[in-house]
Amino acid sequence: MWHDDRFRMFMFLTLMFTAFLMLIGFISYLAYWKEDQSVFDLGFWSYIFRTDIQVQNWGSKWGAVLAHVFMHYLFGVSAFVIIFITLITAFRFINYEPIPYGPA
Repeated sequence: MWHDDRFRMFMFLTLMFTAFLMLIGFISYLAYWKEDQSVFDLGFWSYIFRTDIQVQNWGSKWGAVLAHVFMHYLFGVSAFVIIFITLITAFRFINYEPIPYGPA
């Protein structure tokens, strides 16, 4: 399974999309966290699926959730390192190592 080219490309694209969403969400969270803070009290599923809730985050509701969890609850501003690690891991799936990172 790990050596199948389709799986490796799927993982590469998924991780690249996730890293892009996190980057947009994290940058926007730095600017709009006060406006979006009040809607996080509703609970995850009601927050995601209610259409009347609007967020200011550029990454939409998913970017706001990722940014809130990583920056508010877990790592703070150092969560930007997670994006870097995600990108390096994505490139490893297509056998490209911009920076040596663990055993190949």
